[in-house]
Amino acid sequence: MFSAGEGERVAGQVFEVDQAALDAMDVLERVTEADGYRRVSIAVERVDGAAPSGLSVQAYVKAPEHFRAADVKAGPLSEYTMAHAGLYRSRASAG
Repeated sequence: MFSAGEGERVAGQVFEVDQAALDAMDVLERVTEADGYRRVSIAVERVDGAAPSGLSVQAYVKAPEHFRAADVKAGPLSEYTMAHAGLYRSRASAG
C-alpha cells in the first residue's frame, strides 16, 4: 500500500503518548473507516544534522486510493505547524 521513500519529507515533532491518547487519535483520524487514515510505523531523522537515532514512530497516512486532489486545502507541506492544525474542520461540523 505504501512504499518507503515516496511522498514528501515533513518536519515535525515526536511525542510519547499513552494508549488512551493513541486510541483517541485513532478516532480523530478515523482509522476504522474505509477512507480514514492509517497508522503506520516510519523511521525518522533528526533535522539538526545529528547522527540518525534509528527512531521508529507511528504516523497517520492516507492511502493513495483515498486521496482526492479536490480535498487538498494546502500542500504539500514541508512542515505541519499549529497554524495548519488550527485550520482543521471535522466532517461532522463541515456539513
